[in-house]
Amino acid sequence: MGLTGPALMLRNPCRLRALLRVPVAVTPALWLMGRQDRKMNIHSTIGVRMCALAVAAAAAVAFGSGSAHADPTSTMNGHPVIAFEQTVQWQVDGTTFWTAPGDATTILQDFVSWFATNIESLHEGGFDEWSWAEPQLVAPSYAALSNHGSGTSVDLNAQKHAQGLQGTFTAAQTAAIRAKVAEYSGRLVWGGEWTDIPDETHFELAPLLK
Repeated sequence: MGLTGPALMLRNPCRLRALLRVPVAVTPALWLMGRQDRKMNIHSTIGVRMCALAVAAAAAVAFGSGSAHADPTSTMNGHPVIAFEQTVQWQVDGTTFWTAPGDATTILQDFVSWFATNIESLHEGGFDEWSWAEPQLVAPSYAALSNHGSGTSVDLNAQKHAQGLQGTFTAAQTAAIRAKVAEYSGRLVWGGEWTDIPDETHFELAPLLK
C-alpha cells in the first residue's frame, strides 16, 4: 500500500497539481509544505518534470508506443520496483533520502556523503534532491521505468545541474566525481557521462548482470 493523504501529494506533485488545478511551479501549498519539511526532497521543477513524464506516458500508451511493453516489475537498470515502505531512510547534510536496502543504500549514502563534503553542499538549490519516487516511464521511448522507482538512484542539487545541460560542474569537480565513481568498480553510474541526454544531477546503480 502506498502513501496516503498529504504525504502522497508531497511525494507525487503531479497528484497535487491535479487536485488544485494549478501549475505545480506556482503552487503555494506545495512550497509551504516543502518549507515545513526539508526531508521530503520535493521541488517544483521536479514536480513539473514528473508530471510531464506521466502525461507523456499516458499518451504513449494511447498511441501504442513502447510504453505498452514496459516491465512493471523492474526499472531501467534491472533492479526491482519497490514500494516506499520497503525503502531505507538516511540523511546527509540535513536532507533525507529513501533508497533500496543493500547495495543501493550502501553505495549511494557513501557517495552522497562524499559529494556533500567534497563537491558542494546539498543546500545549493531549493528542496531539489530526489531519491525513491513512484515509478514513471522514461522519455523519449517510454519503454522502461525510471530507476528512482527501484530506489537505486539519486539526484543532487537538481536545479543547479539540470537535465540536458553540460558543464554545470567545474573541471576540477568533474574530475573528482569521475574518480570517486570509479572507486565503486562499475557499480555506480553518473548521468553526466551520458552523451544523448546528459543528466549531471543524477547518480544510479549500474544495471544488474543477467
